[in-house]
Amino acid sequence: MSEIYRLTCAHGLESLLVEELQELGFERLDLRAGSVLAETTLDQLPVLHRSRLASRVWRILTEGWPSDEVSFVEAARSIDWKLYRWIGDPLSIVVVGGAFEGLDSLRNAIDPTAVEGEGGTLLKVRCAENWMGLELDCSGADMHQRGYRLDAQSAPLDENYAVACLRAAQWSCGEPLYDPCCGPGACVIEAALMQRATSRLQPWRFASWPSAPIPVNAVQDDPVAGFLLASDQAFVAYNSCRDHAQRAGVLDEIRLHRKAFEDMDLSALPDTGLVAAHPPYDEGIRGDVVRRLLSRFHGALAGWRMALLLPADYGCPHGNLSAALEFMHAGRSVILWVGRP
Repeated sequence: MSEIYRLTCAHGLESLLVEELQELGFERLDLRAGSVLAETTLDQLPVLHRSRLASRVWRILTEGWPSDEVSFVEAARSIDWKLYRWIGDPLSIVVVGGAFEGLDSLRNAIDPTAVEGEGGTLLKVRCAENWMGLELDCSGADMHQRGYRLDAQSAPLDENYAVACLRAAQWSCGEPLYDPCCGPGACVIEAALMQRATSRLQPWRFASWPSAPIPVNAVQDDPVAGFLLASDQAFVAYNSCRDHAQRAGVLDEIRLHRKAFEDMDLSALPDTGLVAAHPPYDEGIRGDVVRRLLSRFHGALAGWRMALLLPADYGCPHGNLSAALEFMHAGRSVILWVGRP
């Protein structure tokens, strides 16, 4: 039996998420603001969690209208909760998007001990104008938290945004990649992980359900094919990238150097590939970094493409680059510029 799942994502990444889900074999998709709806069966839930762009997967259990909260609560009462919870499992409920007067009735209909906030099995009452829905968290945590970052603030670019930039630049697994100012390594590590069968190193919430589907392929141990190069002259950034890559299990697949990109010997590079760079946003240094990066596109890099992520107010850094993706990051609009400098 087909079910409807909502895959939430950062605003601006919806169309990329649709493309990714199509590549994973899903056809019945509906793009919404900040999410994509997928109609599929329960056994495909592990495949949905192979998405590297989605933030979470939610099972839409029931929908209704704000003027008919009684029917909405009765529909929730009729759900076979034994599919999703073992007896005694903690339950929590959150309401987003507006007010829901029937919260106490909903709690009594499902589990009077349920608390508001996150913890255990999570239900979300999603309210919008003339619509409300009850959704079940299938993931247990944000999917972009792969499990290798040592702390939540240790990377200037979240993992799902790094994947979005690679996809928008039309990078494919096996194509040579060089990150010349890698920082904590989100871009190059995600490139190495894109051939893995899961987007996170920790188990998903749905794995604990009584009706849990059989997992699809654990993390593959085969080495990632392709040339992955990263460098950063900052000692802290180099150490962070090395530690993250080691925790992700891909350190052996990345050629990592603690050098400024001007000091890198690029004579042995493949003829073609992608330079993916995310320079610091600081206005005092980013312009100089961008100019120095562009000046390297000769000799060994003459045949390479570039993907350069910059704040929107910087403008186009080079006439041969075009905007491939725009989204909000760190409270500001940013643009990914792609092309051959």
